[in-house]
Amino acid sequence: MHKYIVNFFDRLFQKEIVAVIISILITSLVSYILFKKKSNKEVSRERLEKVLYPSYIILEPYLYKFDFNNIEFIQCLNKVKNIFTKNRMIVGPKLHYQFFLIFNAIKIEAQKRNYIQFCNMLLSDYNRCCKKIGLPKFEMSCRMALNQCRWWHKILYFCSAIKYVIIICICAGVFLCIWFVILVKLNVIE
Repeated sequence: MHKYIVNFFDRLFQKEIVAVIISILITSLVSYILFKKKSNKEVSRERLEKVLYPSYIILEPYLYKFDFNNIEFIQCLNKVKNIFTKNRMIVGPKLHYQFFLIFNAIKIEAQKRNYIQFCNMLLSDYNRCCKKIGLPKFEMSCRMALNQCRWWHKILYFCSAIKYVIIICICAGVFLCIWFVILVKLNVIE
């Protein structure tokens, strides 16, 4: 069996045409990946500069704080609506749809729920675009300090911090067990 595999690869690489085809495929794949990544960065930068950052700055005082009775809040939503209308092509269909669900909902509770989902999507898209172009993300600790997150975000954040403590405890326990076994093997402990 081993002999057949070796003969197969010997014959395969004797053919110069196969080597040329493989090199063409590898070159094409690498260039496609590089150009695609570059174009994604440009689109992400444009989207961040024209849509996400201005929308975030306008809505920052009202993130996760829905109040349709507040005139300033309504004015902020209208400013964001103008930004979305001007830049419809780069807003993204999900974010655009979620934003306009706020206005299309009949009940106040549905509007509030849609607004909170819109805030989640806005911050998520903002962080995703920042990551693609190499800018720092808006960290959860900052959002918590500015009270720009929901209560369950805070719980998830603290749980993620607790997992590191648990991992450290497990590693320390494993280290102590190994140390104990070594001491027993060396007859230091009976």
